[in-house]
Amino acid sequence: MAISRKEAARALSADEQELVEKSHHPAVQELSDADLAGLVKLLRERRDKAQTQAHRRQREIRGKGAPKGAAPSKSDGGSQTKLAVLAMAMRRLNGEAERRRQLAASVSLIENARK
Repeated sequence: MAISRKEAARALSADEQELVEKSHHPAVQELSDADLAGLVKLLRERRDKAQTQAHRRQREIRGKGAPKGAAPSKSDGGSQTKLAVLAMAMRRLNGEAERRRQLAASVSLIENARK
């Protein structure tokens, strides 16, 4: 199921929201290769942190993990939404990086064929 921008904005912090906005179509194609690589690195770190948090909360809910706060978590809908939004952004960025890699390989192949 798709997650609306309103739900994504509710689940993410302001800086995470900015990173996710950069991963959408018009903005991602305007990034240089170095900026794209940096954005992938930052977003991957945020996604991994959200994934760790979501798994910890799931363990708390099942009663297998020690609660981080005073009481164990009752639900983890927000952390799962955050993880899904960041994972979709990573998917978009990985797709753009792959598209650029294939374009560079195609150009290189054409240049080598002309030689």
